Amino acid sequence: MKKTKYKNWCVLLLLMIGLGSMILMFYYYKVREVANQERSYINIAASSEQIRDSSFFWGEHEIVQQIRPEENKITKFCIMFQRNMEVPAEGILHVELYDVQNDTVVQQWDFHESKIQGIDYQIFPLAQPLKNTAGRIYQIRVSASADCHAFPAVTNYKSYSYNAMVDGEQLFGTMVFNVQSDNAFLKPIYVAFSVILLLGVLCLGAAYILGIRRPEAYFLILGIFMGSMYIVLFPPNVAPDEHAHMAATYADVNKILMRDVTDEKGKVYVRATDADITEKMQLTLDNMAYDYGQLFKVTDTTMVSYNRAPIAVPMIAHLPQTVGVLIGNLFHMNGMWTLYMGKITALLFYLICIYFAIKILPWGKMIMAVIALFPMSLELAASYSYDCEVNALSFLFIAYTMYLIFEKNVVGWKECLFLLVVGSWMAPCKVAYIFICGFAFAIPYRKFKNKKAALVFKVAFVSILLIATVGIRSTMIQGLLGSSDSSSTSEVGWTIGQILSDPVHSLGVLFNTYFEQMEYYVGTIVGKSLGWFQIEIPWHIIVGFILCLAYALYADAGKVMYLKKWQKALAIVLSVIMTGGIVLSMWLDFTPSYWGNVAGVQGRYFLPFLPMLLFTIKSKRTKYHENIENKIAIGMCTLQILTFFEVWLTILVQSE
Repeated sequence: MKKTKYKNWCVLLLLMIGLGSMILMFYYYKVREVANQERSYINIAASSEQIRDSSFFWGEHEIVQQIRPEENKITKFCIMFQRNMEVPAEGILHVELYDVQNDTVVQQWDFHESKIQGIDYQIFPLAQPLKNTAGRIYQIRVSASADCHAFPAVTNYKSYSYNAMVDGEQLFGTMVFNVQSDNAFLKPIYVAFSVILLLGVLCLGAAYILGIRRPEAYFLILGIFMGSMYIVLFPPNVAPDEHAHMAATYADVNKILMRDVTDEKGKVYVRATDADITEKMQLTLDNMAYDYGQLFKVTDTTMVSYNRAPIAVPMIAHLPQTVGVLIGNLFHMNGMWTLYMGKITALLFYLICIYFAIKILPWGKMIMAVIALFPMSLELAASYSYDCEVNALSFLFIAYTMYLIFEKNVVGWKECLFLLVVGSWMAPCKVAYIFICGFAFAIPYRKFKNKKAALVFKVAFVSILLIATVGIRSTMIQGLLGSSDSSSTSEVGWTIGQILSDPVHSLGVLFNTYFEQMEYYVGTIVGKSLGWFQIEIPWHIIVGFILCLAYALYADAGKVMYLKKWQKALAIVLSVIMTGGIVLSMWLDFTPSYWGNVAGVQGRYFLPFLPMLLFTIKSKRTKYHENIENKIAIGMCTLQILTFFEVWLTILVQSE
């Protein structure tokens, strides 16, 4: 036995060496080159027709262009100059970069105008890169001697927040220039990514060698480390609609701290340090550099208006994220660190819920673990979207119901109360998923003290759940019912009257939705398109995740258990109702009347009830295999690693 463990530790060591080598090679051949490149992040360009006549500026004049860098570093800047080539070059130009807040000249340059050939860019590298520049005010100052016939090009339109000033007079136009930085921020991000990845593989391997075979343990290890990498690689604002959920979270924090929630225009009050963070919804090099630079900004707690109003959802919908942002406020963290605290607490909430869900499941543990570890699931879990909470609570509700069906001998008031609390928390977040709570009706009557107790529970359960949901989301429900007005002329969104008035066409729309978009739905359930749909994961990786899920159907040892036919029918009917509700909601709110299919439906909408639906596949004819959980966990880990490198490639290829 000791000899076997020794061999396993040696194999793990070799695996770590191999993975470490792959990480180093990826850095050397992919990351290093991009990290050492320079790029423009303030880039004012103009065609020849968009540049002012420069003859007015020839001679002894000074031009000042104020800038406010969004990133935390300046390595050089470039200025476009115009020179009169018909006269001899005799003048001298003086250029300096001036720090307004410190009232100091950072660096200055003098050069002869003969270096300028017509319309030409001149480069001004800094002897030492200027750091911690994000949000600070600088000026590019250019002055010319009296005999100079060259001057910086100025646009005839305003293309930047600050206009150029010539001899103290403000112009309606901007100096043609760009500010450059390197991509060195990629190096610390890649180091953090590498450390988390290696630790995750090490812990997973150690768990196997030490004889830990519990699916919930595998899930927790993979969830902690793989989820952490989604936090590292996916900054705030990158997940779908995350900016809107962030506004709701800020509003909830204001309520808890007893501050004014919104201004007279309905926009959320936030600290100035929060408002400074611009919405960067695409995962690009520029946006990642901006987010990285925001980590080092000084905290400003002055209350100002945010750029949007909160979405109309109950406070419980963003409770985990609210806790994180509240911690950031109480400890005076800056805006970016505060947002990351919200992502961390969201992930922790998700991991805790799913861990206990898998732990109490009597069977189908790996089915739930695989679904909960899909790239789409983890991206949402580490975001501000209320899908994090909906998925976690839905899985917990389904698991606890399965526990009551198969393992609990007597269902008492405590068990009923737990289901009611979880259901009442989950359903108001997204009303369509209230039907998941209907799975509680799969609990057999014999589990209760008597039939009367069972009937009382189920009637009370449905009544209280409906009252809670309708009470909390009444505005949304009224809006949905209001869409039945057939006189609506909105270009986006059908009405119930339109759908019913032409049933043949409506059936055709449904046909197109399910059969033309099925590939998209299957892919996006797993995570084919991450972020704001710009990170495409290859199909061979998606198929790998699907195979792991299929393999998980056979990962139950011991006594064979499965749902009865009437319980399976109930789960299928509930899933069909929720699928129809999702499609109908997007049909009514999001689909233009001229489209041939329902728009806006995404695979992630089916995640909350997917475990319940897959549990119906189990039967007494299903062949079970023992001790395959570790193989599935290794497969999921490998596929996640491949997914992360695909994300890296998407980020890096933008530099080419």
